[in-house]
Amino acid sequence: MKAVENRLEAELAVTEDRTAARHSFEAASQRAIYRSLEKTIVAVKSRRDLFLHLTDKLDKFFAIHKGSFSIHDPLKDYMRVPIVLQEGEVKSGVVISIAGEKSLMRNVLNNGNIYVEDFPKQAVGNIVERKLLLLDQTSSLAIAPLCHNGVQLGTMNFASPAPFAFSVFSSHLFDYLFAKAAQRFATLK
Repeated sequence: MKAVENRLEAELAVTEDRTAARHSFEAASQRAIYRSLEKTIVAVKSRRDLFLHLTDKLDKFFAIHKGSFSIHDPLKDYMRVPIVLQEGEVKSGVVISIAGEKSLMRNVLNNGNIYVEDFPKQAVGNIVERKLLLLDQTSSLAIAPLCHNGVQLGTMNFASPAPFAFSVFSSHLFDYLFAKAAQRFATLK
């Protein structure tokens, strides 16, 4: 009986060590990701560059196959999307406008919290917005609101074919990261 108790205690200790190591690795990884992303945010000279460089960095961790950013137009209550990045190709020059009251991006912006959805085949929003945000292979969607000093600036939108890719976006680290991105976004054209 004593041998069984000792073996169980030893197995429990090994499990606790593995769990502690995994948590510290996750925290260390998140800090490394954040430092790399923060450098990107500080160095850019335009909103386009902020979006493209941030997406490029995030792609290394989250396998982003589609991304875009939107700009909120409070006068017309529209979300304008000036750039779409799809499978490494930048599409710009055509500005897509989505009515605010029917927009998932606008709802996320109003809510002020990062939105993450897994297997978003029937994501809320209108058909144009779903086409803009998703590809057929999309398994994960994330929309980060960009608000600074009470001003709703827009959103950054990311899609990945990897299931549960953006689950880590719910951490305070990414709230802080996108708050920093919003602060920088507000100063850029």
